Amino acid sequence: MSASRNALAVILLGSTVVFGQAPYQPTTESLRTHKAPQWYEDAKFGIFIHWGPYAVPAYHEWYVEFISPKSNYGFLFGGPPFTATRGDLPQELFLAKTRADAVEYHKRNWGADFPYDNFLPMFKAEKFDPDAWAKLFREAGAGTLVGGAVLTETVFAWPGIGRLMYEALLQRDYNLLLGVFVVCSAMVLAFNLITDLVYRSVDPRIEFAS
Repeated sequence: MSASRNALAVILLGSTVVFGQAPYQPTTESLRTHKAPQWYEDAKFGIFIHWGPYAVPAYHEWYVEFISPKSNYGFLFGGPPFTATRGDLPQELFLAKTRADAVEYHKRNWGADFPYDNFLPMFKAEKFDPDAWAKLFREAGAGTLVGGAVLTETVFAWPGIGRLMYEALLQRDYNLLLGVFVVCSAMVLAFNLITDLVYRSVDPRIEFAS
């Protein structure tokens, strides 16, 4: 575990060197001195996109929590498979932590024993049309667009990496889990840096803080 922790420390230290020291202190007063860039002030309307495997049942973003108390944050009431069945949970708990209409919807369309994880390979985004999205957002007058690329299900959707992380969590293989976390963190840092550079090149209104 010490080797994994050392690797994580190197990644975090490297990110500090690459991105430099921020001009803020870890205090409320310091953070309140931050001013939004002018391009953000000019954008009075923005769109935030949440898109993941829950689009397959097409019910709600929190669909898995609506049908299974075992999927509550922190796996407070159990673990996968997440189905619309009560299992060994008390009846009162199951009814209190689920949405009756969502449970019935799942039973009617997929069956009570159909696990939420089975939606993962079905989420193929075969009808995704970014040009149509961009046109719609432009016509709507949106000045900003944020995609939820840091959401957990998006990471789990990465070919190979997400499944490996998921299985390491279930098996409590913390060395492997930390290793995957380090790799994902490095990739996110790199992608964010590249994204910032691309934004700067295409929009002259964006300026890097000195």
